[in-house]
Amino acid sequence: MKNFLLVIGLILGFLFVSCGSDCEFIGIATDDLPDAVVGKEYHVVIEHNSTCSPASKLVQITEGSLPAGLDFNGNGTISGIPTEVIEAEFEIMYRVCFGTGSFGPTGCTDKYKTFTITVKPE
Repeated sequence: MKNFLLVIGLILGFLFVSCGSDCEFIGIATDDLPDAVVGKEYHVVIEHNSTCSPASKLVQITEGSLPAGLDFNGNGTISGIPTEVIEAEFEIMYRVCFGTGSFGPTGCTDKYKTFTITVKPE
């Protein structure tokens, strides 16, 4: 029975430590996105602030869309070559997780922010 309790204690201790209990996702650090120009390469990364390096992060558009020609990846990078003059507004969800458990990320926090990209003529 002692060995069983010791194993359970070690497992619980590992889960507590791996959850990143001392880490905090402060917020989305990027305030505004730079303007884009039709036909010109565009590349920007939406950054976050946290007290520790996350075990994982996921960034996705939850409302609205990017200007035509721009792509968005799950790490917060917007890149491509815009094809039309437009002002596009979109909301992102930024999820930061500080620990990992047997079933995937743990200690996850979501924050939301709305951005605008203005695409100007060449």
